[in-house]
Amino acid sequence: MRRDSWYVRLGVLSAAGLLAFGPSDNIAGAVTANTAISQKNVIDQNVFYDSTKTTDEEDMDIQSAITASIAAISVDTTTGSALTATPSPTADNTQASAVPADGTQQNVQASTASADGTQQNVQASTAPADGTQQGVQASVAPADGIQQNVQASAAPDQKPQKVSKQFQKLAISIAKDFVYVRKSASTGCKAIGKLHRGSAGTILGKKGAWVKISSGSLKGYVKKEYLATGADAEKLAEKYGTKYAVLKKGTSVLNVREEKNTSSDIVTQLPEGKRYTVKSENADWCKVKVKGKSGYIAKEYVHTKYSFKEAKSLKKKTKETVRSYASENKAESLISYAKQFIGNKYVWGGTSLTNGTDCSGFTLRVFQKFGYSLPRTSAEQAGCGSSVKLSELKPGDLVFYKRGGRVHHVAIYIGGGQIVHAAGAKWGIITSNMNYSRVSHARRILK
Repeated sequence: MRRDSWYVRLGVLSAAGLLAFGPSDNIAGAVTANTAISQKNVIDQNVFYDSTKTTDEEDMDIQSAITASIAAISVDTTTGSALTATPSPTADNTQASAVPADGTQQNVQASTASADGTQQNVQASTAPADGTQQGVQASVAPADGIQQNVQASAAPDQKPQKVSKQFQKLAISIAKDFVYVRKSASTGCKAIGKLHRGSAGTILGKKGAWVKISSGSLKGYVKKEYLATGADAEKLAEKYGTKYAVLKKGTSVLNVREEKNTSSDIVTQLPEGKRYTVKSENADWCKVKVKGKSGYIAKEYVHTKYSFKEAKSLKKKTKETVRSYASENKAESLISYAKQFIGNKYVWGGTSLTNGTDCSGFTLRVFQKFGYSLPRTSAEQAGCGSSVKLSELKPGDLVFYKRGGRVHHVAIYIGGGQIVHAAGAKWGIITSNMNYSRVSHARRILK
């Protein structure tokens, strides 16, 4: 076959391009497609002559094109939505479904018989006018007869990001400065507080464009556009939160090591029930600072979490509130002072916070620093101040323990179920869980 036969080759390809007709097309359309073989103006619009190929290469190309066209063309004259070319046994096969006038998605499948006799199939889904995402699938059966499938999707569905438990119900303010916390879900209602940028609250529910949160002493509504939640909140944890560690259940005391290994010296020990700020960490160790000294704790014995600043109330402080704050500040100062002596030794009958003291000597000296005079023994101190229910304990209250029906030990409550006390000769001055032994009663000294 010679080069001047390229008109025939291009006409065949042009006819193949007319395999898809709209619903108004009919059998006559197929005839029109065949007559297009001799029309050079159609030929020139669809394919280009490759002057770089040899005569033999051209002959092979033309033969392949003619073979592909030896097909009986059938058209659904009712809808025009299916147009199929059924080949002879020796021809390459082409099957097409047309794109009807309604613009719905159609599929095109072609299967070619290569020179080595293996079957190759390609299935493609076209992109309709609405621009929706389409997929491409190809399956190839090589000479060894093993079926191989390849499927690609330009934009596969993304799995939702896994969110840590702490952040599943956490909302962090992303307002430029602050956003108001309102009594109800309306900008026209009263604002009860401010949630500054980076402050956070616990999500209680959602109502339209509003999120109900609990933060500090406040419960109210915040516009959700000013909040980061879920995975977005988790990404902001390092920026706005303070990471802390708490001992896992079943770990009553944890050693703080000088270096990141169990062979190094013990700096101090951490009791359970308290939060310890994490300065840095790696896969196995957390660096913490305790009593002015830095050290490392094994991560396998702790849970790490984040704490955040809370919403601030707009409620004006009353005289009673101011008095309460003064009492709380005094309690904080007293507890901070008492903790300075953690690690010092216990001495029965002693009253020295530095050289040794027993339990009542410890409480006597700590309260004395803040202008309160207490009797010498725990039994005598058990009658001082005012009685307070254990369910209403506040930091700074004295907690008493009995043995054989008599008071034998006293400690200072520091909040969170914890106490600081001169525990005994084996432990010295430590902090521990209040319920390490059954509590008898409590007294409030601070006013």
